[in-house]
Amino acid sequence: MSTQNSHGNSLPTSQRVSSRDDEVMEKQQEGGDDVSKEEKQDDDCGKEEQQQEEKEQRQANESEGGDDTEEEEHQTDKNEGSDDDTVATGSGSSVDFNQFVELQALLIAVKTLSSGEYLATSSLLAEIHSLSKKAIKCSEDMFKSVNDYEHILHLSHPLAAEIVTKIKLKLEASADILFAQPKGSCYGDCPICFLPLPLQGSKRSVMSCCSHEICYGCFHADRLRQVSGSLQRLCPFCRHPVPTTQAESGANTMRRAEANDPTALNKVGTIHYSKGEYDRAFQYWSKAARLGNASAHFNVSILYQDGEGVEKDGEKFIHHLEEASIAGHPGARFNLGLHERKGCSKERAVKHFIIAANLGHDKSVKALKEGYAEGFVSKEDFATALRSFQAAVDAMKSPQRDAAYMQAGAEESHKVVR
Repeated sequence: MSTQNSHGNSLPTSQRVSSRDDEVMEKQQEGGDDVSKEEKQDDDCGKEEQQQEEKEQRQANESEGGDDTEEEEHQTDKNEGSDDDTVATGSGSSVDFNQFVELQALLIAVKTLSSGEYLATSSLLAEIHSLSKKAIKCSEDMFKSVNDYEHILHLSHPLAAEIVTKIKLKLEASADILFAQPKGSCYGDCPICFLPLPLQGSKRSVMSCCSHEICYGCFHADRLRQVSGSLQRLCPFCRHPVPTTQAESGANTMRRAEANDPTALNKVGTIHYSKGEYDRAFQYWSKAARLGNASAHFNVSILYQDGEGVEKDGEKFIHHLEEASIAGHPGARFNLGLHERKGCSKERAVKHFIIAANLGHDKSVKALKEGYAEGFVSKEDFATALRSFQAAVDAMKSPQRDAAYMQAGAEESHKVVR
């Protein structure tokens, strides 16, 4: 089967072209300009009719309360204004539109939380603060948390209540971590006798050669053995020769510090602090704290409290106390208790004192005794803490340690008499 083109030639059906554009082009080539103009006029008339119909339809919808049309127009304007679902924040940067909405809801939640009582740890406050700053700059002192969350569930923002719930769960989780009872103090056990190390620094000795802490009982017993046998003085743990001068001991400690040993870094920081070199002390202590040394966290907290080598910062003071306390530092836990008691949060203060007392901290027991006398520590809590304290103290005792303490006391008395 075939057909004819405009020139009378036959074309196979398989090669037939039915495109309107080709016909118009052929007519133009034959001088068919009039036909093209007529078709253009027909198209224009069709567009005018379509626009008129759309206008009439809109008018009909408006007369019937055109809610659907208004919603479509509002959605269209929103999409046009969102610029690919992004918005500009106060800092000039752009974030995803949904993310911006969530951040605004977070701000509503946090501002509501600011009216509550102090509860959150400083690390959680820093997390909330960093999220909020993505949407708008906020002052750090506005962030607190609450004990009662029911009064904020009426918030108008649809995401605010959900975010508050998430914050509540984080607060509870952080409180569980902060108030968990450590298995032991941050000092651990003596690597020689495997008994818990005493909390008093004078009853422990840090070996400069290996940075291990040895209880004074083991150190004293090993020294007696070496002296009585005329043996070379060696470290009780690593068997390295014991330094004979202060300069040699300091050189050993510096070598360990250069190798990023946190115990050595903390010791070097303590040396600088004793000389009044607070800037240098902060450098070494902060590095040791980043490596997880609890004593360094405690030392850095003192710097932030007193403003020595750094500006006074109450938030960082609490942060380092909390980090040290979680790691099992009894002195830091005691200081947190004092801070909470001063801030009229006696319930939290009692929790801190009990945890420190369970580690064998005598000052915390005295604080609990005062609280019992004042009426904010129950008889049961005080009795339980007292028994735990005595058990912790007994676990640190040994005949060798008692003999060493007696010998040290006799030597000290002999020096005083002379």
